[in-house]
This record gives sequence, C-alpha cells and structure tokens, in this order.
Amino acid sequence: MSLDVEARRAWLSDGSAVRFGQCLLATGAAPRRPPIPGAEHALLLRTVEDAAAIRARAAAGARAVIVGGGFIGVEVGASLAAVGARVTVLEMASSLWGGVLGEEPSRWAAERLVEAGVTLRLGVAATRIDADAIWLGGERLAADLVVAGVGVTPRVELAVAAGLAVDDGIVVDPGYATSAPGIFAAGDVARVSGRRVEHWHAARESGEAVARAMLGEPVAARRAPWVYSEFGGHLLDVVGWAPSWDEMRSLRDGGVLAYLVEGRVVQLAIFDSAMPVEAARAFVEGLPAAAELGEWL
Repeated sequence: MSLDVEARRAWLSDGSAVRFGQCLLATGAAPRRPPIPGAEHALLLRTVEDAAAIRARAAAGARAVIVGGGFIGVEVGASLAAVGARVTVLEMASSLWGGVLGEEPSRWAAERLVEAGVTLRLGVAATRIDADAIWLGGERLAADLVVAGVGVTPRVELAVAAGLAVDDGIVVDPGYATSAPGIFAAGDVARVSGRRVEHWHAARESGEAVARAMLGEPVAARRAPWVYSEFGGHLLDVVGWAPSWDEMRSLRDGGVLAYLVEGRVVQLAIFDSAMPVEAARAFVEGLPAAAELGEWL
C-alpha cells in the first residue's frame, strides 16, 4: 500500500509491514478506457480474465468494434475476424499505430487486415459507447461487443507517494535504480534513459538486468528496443527507437524499412520475418550510417 523509503518498510493491505534492504517496483501498467461516455461498456485486454471475457462474446457473426488501431486493436481485430466475427477497427489517426511507424507499415498492415475480413476506418473517433452500439458523432454502429485498445498508464502511485522521481513512468538509470538509494524499478512502469517500452519482451529483459543490478553484478549494455505484433498470420518486428525520423528507405524488396536520423539508421521495421531479429538488433545498436545499409542488407 505504501513505501517508507527512509525506514526501509513496505506497508501491506492487512496493516502489517515488511522490512527490506532493497526494493523492486514492478507494478506494470493499467489499460486506459476511452475518455467518452459509456466507456464502461468496452472490454479491455490486459489479463487472462479479460481475454476470457472477449472470447465468451466472440461468436461467429458477432458485430465487433475495436476502438484503437494500435498493437492491441490490430491483434484483437484480426483474431476476432478469424473466428467469424464481423469486425470494424476505428483509429483516430490517419494511419495505424497512431502514425508512430509511418504510412508504409500502416498500408502494409491495412491490406492484410482487409484480407482477413476486417473493416478499417482511419481518421475517425468514437464519441459514445452504448450497451449495443458505438457512436461516431451522429453515426451509430451496432455492436455486440466493443473492445478498447487505447494504450496503458504506468502504475506509479506507490512511487509518487514515496517521493521517487516520476515522468511518464518511474525514472531509472541504466542499472534500473530510481532516485532513492536501494529502490529499483523495471517493466512497463520503468522509464530507462528517457524511454519506456510497453512490450513483454522489454519487461523480460529488464527483469533479468535489474536482478543482476540488485545482486551487485555487472549489467550488460541495454539492447536496442524490440517490439513485435502477430496478426492474421503475419508478423511485424520493430527494432530500434525512432519517435521521429528524417528519411525512410525500403530494402530487401520491401521486406525491411529503415528509419534514418541525420544519416544514421535508428530503427528497422521488418515485415514477415524478412530478416533475423537478433541480426537487426546488432546492426541498429551500432548506429550505422546510411551508406552501410547496402553492404549489410
């Protein structure tokens, strides 16, 4: 329920306290609900129970509307279509994943979603959710189920109350140490060197790294971020970090997309396993110049 950083105690919900020498905060993140009336009618996907609730209503012919065209929305939409539901995915931005990967990956994924039987509507926003419908302004879409995939919020309440540095997650150094001695954070809640990656693979790697740090062992240099998404029998891997970029280059007959900043490759999008992920990570970690793309790829 709370941490006493100075006294090295964690207070529990039954009123008892646990003493500690070191403490790891791995509180994760909570899924957001759309900030619109009726949002309580939307199903979320974060836990096994959430998945079971969606599955229970995913009958063939069911009218399913997905709010959000990010990783969760795209994956849930394709999965529901695979069991025969009539699926519509709504995304506020003009391209999938909120536009953070650019137009080319969005077009690639949109084509595959349509092939899977998904209706995709970009540049539209839901304004209200009813028990049997969702509204886009004055337009009503009948819905037997609505699933919202509009991102997550890091669970930082314990950290804030304990006085730790927080900025879109708990701020930690490359060794996952927070602003308080002996307190560490890892997983979705941790912002490492200015980045917070919401993906299970990043959480797994940070768990391994923080364990070494807390044991006083050397922590290996942080790898290039890697996230992936599987939907409709297709795979998208994104290696690196490019909140913005100067240029894109299509490689390997369109199987790889390179993102460049000031002439350096900072991110790769890989379609349907066009190249091994570990090789891509090693390449991006070297911040190679654009001239090296032809030699390496």
